[in-house]
Amino acid sequence: MKDSRALKEIARWMRSTDLAEVAYRDGSQEIALQTEESAAIPSFPPCSLVPVASPEVGLYRAGGVGKAGRPEKDAVVRQGDSLGVVDTGAEQHKLTAPVAGRLVSVLIEDGRPVEYGQPLFFLRPE
Repeated sequence: MKDSRALKEIARWMRSTDLAEVAYRDGSQEIALQTEESAAIPSFPPCSLVPVASPEVGLYRAGGVGKAGRPEKDAVVRQGDSLGVVDTGAEQHKLTAPVAGRLVSVLIEDGRPVEYGQPLFFLRPE
Protein backbone atom coordinates (compact mmCIF):
# COMPACT_ATOMS: atom_id res chain seq x y z
CA MET A 1 0.00 0.00 0.00
CA LYS A 2 1.59 3.26 -1.12
CA ASP A 3 -0.43 5.65 1.02
CA SER A 4 1.05 5.64 4.54
CA ARG A 5 -1.84 7.77 5.80
CA ALA A 6 -4.32 5.09 4.79
CA LEU A 7 -2.15 2.43 6.46
CA LYS A 8 -2.01 4.46 9.68
CA GLU A 9 -5.78 4.97 9.55
CA ILE A 10 -6.38 1.22 9.13
CA ALA A 11 -4.02 0.45 12.05
CA ARG A 12 -5.73 3.08 14.25
CA TRP A 13 -9.17 1.67 13.38
CA MET A 14 -7.97 -1.87 14.10
CA ARG A 15 -6.73 -0.87 17.58
CA SER A 16 -10.16 0.63 18.33
CA THR A 17 -11.82 -2.76 17.76
CA ASP A 18 -11.32 -6.22 19.22
CA LEU A 19 -10.04 -7.57 15.91
CA ALA A 20 -6.85 -9.61 16.03
CA GLU A 21 -6.28 -9.67 12.26
CA VAL A 22 -7.46 -7.67 9.27
CA ALA A 23 -6.84 -8.06 5.55
CA TYR A 24 -7.66 -5.44 2.93
CA ARG A 25 -7.53 -5.68 -0.86
CA ASP A 26 -8.14 -2.90 -3.39
CA GLY A 27 -7.46 -4.01 -6.94
CA SER A 28 -3.82 -5.05 -7.13
CA GLN A 29 -2.97 -3.68 -3.68
CA GLU A 30 -3.47 -5.69 -0.54
CA ILE A 31 -2.38 -5.58 3.08
CA ALA A 32 -2.74 -7.82 6.12
CA LEU A 33 -2.24 -6.68 9.72
CA GLN A 34 -2.10 -8.74 12.88
CA THR A 35 -1.96 -7.54 16.48
CA GLU A 36 0.66 -8.94 18.83
CA GLU A 37 -2.05 -10.44 21.04
CA SER A 38 -3.34 -12.61 18.19
CA ALA A 39 0.09 -14.16 17.70
CA ALA A 40 0.31 -15.26 21.33
CA ILE A 41 -0.79 -18.80 22.06
CA PRO A 42 -3.04 -18.88 25.11
CA SER A 43 -1.72 -20.77 28.09
CA PHE A 44 -4.18 -22.95 29.96
CA PRO A 45 -3.52 -24.64 33.27
CA PRO A 46 -3.37 -28.42 33.07
CA CYS A 47 -6.76 -30.04 33.46
CA SER A 48 -7.14 -32.12 36.58
CA LEU A 49 -10.36 -33.80 35.40
CA VAL A 50 -10.37 -37.33 34.01
CA PRO A 51 -12.86 -38.02 31.20
CA VAL A 52 -14.84 -41.25 30.91
CA ALA A 53 -15.60 -41.67 27.21
CA SER A 54 -17.87 -44.05 25.35
CA PRO A 55 -15.95 -47.08 24.05
CA GLU A 56 -18.47 -47.70 21.25
CA VAL A 57 -21.44 -46.29 19.35
CA GLY A 58 -24.68 -47.34 21.03
CA LEU A 59 -27.14 -46.47 23.78
CA TYR A 60 -26.00 -45.48 27.25
CA ARG A 61 -27.63 -47.51 30.01
CA ALA A 62 -27.04 -46.23 33.52
CA GLY A 63 -27.27 -49.56 35.34
CA GLY A 64 -27.34 -51.93 32.42
CA VAL A 65 -30.41 -52.97 30.47
CA GLY A 66 -33.42 -53.10 32.79
CA LYS A 67 -31.43 -52.04 35.87
CA ALA A 68 -31.55 -48.84 37.91
CA GLY A 69 -28.64 -46.91 39.34
CA ARG A 70 -27.79 -43.75 37.41
CA PRO A 71 -24.50 -42.18 38.56
CA GLU A 72 -25.16 -38.76 40.11
CA LYS A 73 -23.10 -35.59 40.06
CA ASP A 74 -20.87 -35.21 43.16
CA ALA A 75 -20.97 -38.96 43.85
CA VAL A 76 -17.72 -40.42 45.15
CA VAL A 77 -16.54 -43.44 43.14
CA ARG A 78 -13.71 -45.92 43.53
CA GLN A 79 -11.49 -47.03 40.69
CA GLY A 80 -13.33 -49.78 38.82
CA ASP A 81 -16.82 -48.78 40.02
CA SER A 82 -19.51 -49.27 37.38
CA LEU A 83 -20.82 -46.14 35.67
CA GLY A 84 -23.17 -48.02 33.36
CA VAL A 85 -22.87 -49.71 29.98
CA VAL A 86 -22.95 -48.80 26.32
CA ASP A 87 -25.41 -51.16 24.62
CA THR A 88 -24.54 -51.73 20.96
CA GLY A 89 -27.39 -54.17 20.41
CA ALA A 90 -24.95 -57.06 20.04
CA GLU A 91 -22.88 -56.39 23.16
CA GLN A 92 -22.83 -54.39 26.36
CA HIS A 93 -19.57 -52.54 27.02
CA LYS A 94 -19.00 -51.75 30.69
CA LEU A 95 -18.10 -48.22 31.73
CA THR A 96 -15.94 -48.12 34.83
CA ALA A 97 -14.29 -45.33 36.78
CA PRO A 98 -10.65 -45.20 35.62
CA VAL A 99 -9.61 -43.51 38.91
CA ALA A 100 -11.02 -42.99 42.38
CA GLY A 101 -12.63 -39.60 42.71
CA ARG A 102 -15.74 -37.46 42.54
CA LEU A 103 -18.12 -37.19 39.56
CA VAL A 104 -18.06 -33.50 38.69
CA SER A 105 -20.01 -33.78 35.42
CA VAL A 106 -22.62 -36.25 34.21
CA LEU A 107 -23.10 -35.46 30.52
CA ILE A 108 -25.47 -38.26 29.50
CA GLU A 109 -28.96 -39.48 30.35
CA ASP A 110 -30.10 -43.08 30.50
CA GLY A 111 -31.23 -44.46 27.15
CA ARG A 112 -29.58 -41.73 25.04
CA PRO A 113 -27.45 -42.54 21.97
CA VAL A 114 -23.68 -42.06 22.30
CA GLU A 115 -20.82 -41.85 19.83
CA TYR A 116 -17.40 -43.49 20.03
CA GLY A 117 -15.10 -41.33 22.16
CA GLN A 118 -17.91 -39.07 23.40
CA PRO A 119 -17.23 -37.86 26.97
CA LEU A 120 -19.97 -39.15 29.28
CA PHE A 121 -18.52 -38.21 32.68
CA PHE A 122 -15.71 -36.16 34.17
CA LEU A 123 -14.04 -37.26 37.41
CA ARG A 124 -11.87 -35.23 39.76
CA PRO A 125 -9.29 -37.66 41.20
CA GLU A 126 -9.17 -37.76 45.01
